[in-house]
Amino acid sequence: MNNFKKVGKPLKKIDSLSLATGTEKFVDDWYLKNPVYLSIIYSPHAHAKIINIDDSEAREIDGVLEVFSFKNVDKVFHTTAGQGFPEPSPYDAVLFDDTMRYVGDRVALVAAETKEIADQAVKAIHVEYEVLASIFDPEKSTDVSSPKLHESSKINPVPVKYEPENNLASEVDLGFGDIEKGFKEADFIEEHTFRTQQASHCAIEPHAAVSYYDERGRLVIVSTTQVPFHARRITSNVLKIPLNQIRVIKPRIGGGFGGKQEVILEPLVALATSRLKRSSKLVLSRKEVFISARTRHPMRVRFKAGFKNDGKITALEMDALQNSGAYGSHALTVLSNAGSKVLPLFNKIENLKLFARTVYTNLPVGGAYRGYGATQAYFGFCQMIDIIARKINIDPLEYIKKWHIKEGETSEIFRVLGEGKEGVSQTIKSCKLSECIDMGAKEIGWKEKRGKKIKLGDKIKGIGFSVSMQEFLVSIWGRLQ
Repeated sequence: MNNFKKVGKPLKKIDSLSLATGTEKFVDDWYLKNPVYLSIIYSPHAHAKIINIDDSEAREIDGVLEVFSFKNVDKVFHTTAGQGFPEPSPYDAVLFDDTMRYVGDRVALVAAETKEIADQAVKAIHVEYEVLASIFDPEKSTDVSSPKLHESSKINPVPVKYEPENNLASEVDLGFGDIEKGFKEADFIEEHTFRTQQASHCAIEPHAAVSYYDERGRLVIVSTTQVPFHARRITSNVLKIPLNQIRVIKPRIGGGFGGKQEVILEPLVALATSRLKRSSKLVLSRKEVFISARTRHPMRVRFKAGFKNDGKITALEMDALQNSGAYGSHALTVLSNAGSKVLPLFNKIENLKLFARTVYTNLPVGGAYRGYGATQAYFGFCQMIDIIARKINIDPLEYIKKWHIKEGETSEIFRVLGEGKEGVSQTIKSCKLSECIDMGAKEIGWKEKRGKKIKLGDKIKGIGFSVSMQEFLVSIWGRLQ
């Protein structure tokens, strides 16, 4: 250890002093010379066609420089997902469209001399809508009678199943072994459905971006981004600006958690700067982040497990339905992770079936969120393990220790499924899950508290567990209704 320069030795955090003294610059602190301020008008309807945008009153306000909408901005289909090219997400978004697909969809952008003037102008824009039928239930999204959110002509960059004419944003259908044979061999069969909700990242710093031309004539974008190179590439594609003429700076950001792995504001500030030849600035309010940014994908996961008296799972079937909202950002990869990060935990299952779909609805858009699909599926998977252990009358922690993947082992899931594409064989080279379980159980008094309930009014206080490939053991003192 003494031979290392950094490992095992205390290091001074390079930005510790600036953070402690409040001098660290975030995007909103960036100095801009004579900037243009931007404000967005959002759709009040979940699904609607814009019949007309009358921005004449707004343009007459002193200090208003431009109003951008589908009337004067080219439609370039792209994905807002900050992923490697070619992005495994459908190209179903444009900067401005004449169809609104959720409350919070972007209608127009105002550029003005001050933020106050821009906000005033937004209120002076009159939009005439034809309200369309909406779909909010993902279970009914692919029904023939459900309204269709996207046209079949939209581009999909990768050769995966994508049927916008059926509101289908992605699909994963795979398995191995003989699932029916596995269920016939089982002594018990349990089938349960679990649902996780939409959630917002709630980062302290809201989404923000500024842009300007540097001394070399390059378009510089400073953004609260987690993916600066993806932001550069997507902005280049959308605005048809050569890639080498764009520079993206990622300063200190006040939290991201996946919510800023999305290219939402960068093309807007770049558009204003390129058109008006002035620096521009756009900082969302907390309300705007909630209605127009990204969320964790809600998911319905149904597990069916066949197992023997000794706990051996002879067959496991997983059926997942992911609600992507109005656009398909991260639709395939989050869905794939629900399988690829969860199912290998119990690698001795010989008969397995995974069928998963991501569908469009007229709800806010799902995107990257810490845990990235594994979170939603583990919620149900760990409860299934608890149900199985109770059925055969064994401590669930002992059950997990017996059946979880060990060092030197692999899983067929690794080979047949990756993040949206066929995976490669992998071997677990380090796993101390059993040791973590023992340590955690001792620290929380698992054996002493397990099965005991404390009533607190109409609530019951109990103890539970969760294991995962990513976070191993989390002990929870929860309040259950």
